[in-house]
Parts: sequence; structure tokens; C-alpha cells
Amino acid sequence: MSSAVSYELPIVSTASPSNLPSTGMILVLFFGMNYGKSDSSVLLYLGVTRSASSAWTSSSQITGKAVQGLFGKVNIIVSILQNDFSSSLCSYDSPSISSTGFSSFIPSS
Repeated sequence: MSSAVSYELPIVSTASPSNLPSTGMILVLFFGMNYGKSDSSVLLYLGVTRSASSAWTSSSQITGKAVQGLFGKVNIIVSILQNDFSSSLCSYDSPSISSTGFSSFIPSS
């Protein structure tokens, strides 16, 4: 006799905030379903970089602290009980220029 166990894979549906400052160090909440009843082995990656911290909060919420990142969309990889799933729910701010070392010069006639 053989028996099989099946379960629903975790699903990330939304992230808050979904747009992150490039400086990072902001807490991000990942909402979804099938995160399990409890887990202390949550790993969270934003792109290829592991988050500064990550934690299982409930069967529908995971938290993580974003690290410094480059602008644009990043692939989110979450691992719970060594089951990986990914999503592209976050992006980092584009860089902006606040000033330059040059100023306009219009010669007088």
C-alpha cells in the first residue's frame, strides 16, 4: 500500500509597498495564501540578494526587510519549508538627479 501527501503551493498575491526606495531597509509585507500554519525557515530574496530579515507572520502573510537595490522590477523568491515560489511584485525607484556640478551660463552681449 502506498500513500501520497499533497498540498497547495504557496501563492504571493500582493506586496506592500510594491515600490521600494533604492536605499532599501524598509519592511515589506507579502500577502497571499498557503504559507502554512507556522514556520521559522522563511527565506526571502529580492532579485539575487537575500533580504536583511524575513519572517512567517501567518498563513497569509510574510514580512521581509528590503535591502539596497537597483531601479526596476525585481523577482521575489520566497522559500518556506524549502519550497520555493517566486513573483515579480516589487520594483525599486529609478534614480533621480537633484543637482549637477555645473550651472547654466549665458554670456551677456
